[in-house]
Amino acid sequence: MLFSIGGASLRFQTARAFNHSAMRKVCDAYVRSPARPFPPGLEHLNPSAPNERLIYIANAFTRLQEGRYAADYDLSTEIEIEYASELVRMAERSLTRFDAIQSLPETTVFLTAFLLADRWARRG
Repeated sequence: MLFSIGGASLRFQTARAFNHSAMRKVCDAYVRSPARPFPPGLEHLNPSAPNERLIYIANAFTRLQEGRYAADYDLSTEIEIEYASELVRMAERSLTRFDAIQSLPETTVFLTAFLLADRWARRG
């Protein structure tokens, strides 16, 4: 992994730099239109529909982000243990599915989009 050599400090600093809103848009695009998740000019990056496990991961990212937001910022909502447990199971399934597809080219495109999609949209 790219940031594993730099230790915990580099991983933490890198994680803080992610644009979670842009990452969410990438996931929404994969879930909404898996055959064409990228805007015109970039559709060649994903010439066919992604692996279903990748779409599951994109959907899970969105749901997990919503759960985190509710837990951290929506003080009027009480998080039920069943809901929290389901999110933990979803995260675990996502990691298992990611392990199975991490070497696929479309997974590399997906992860690169996490980092650069907001810049691609500006320059597309």
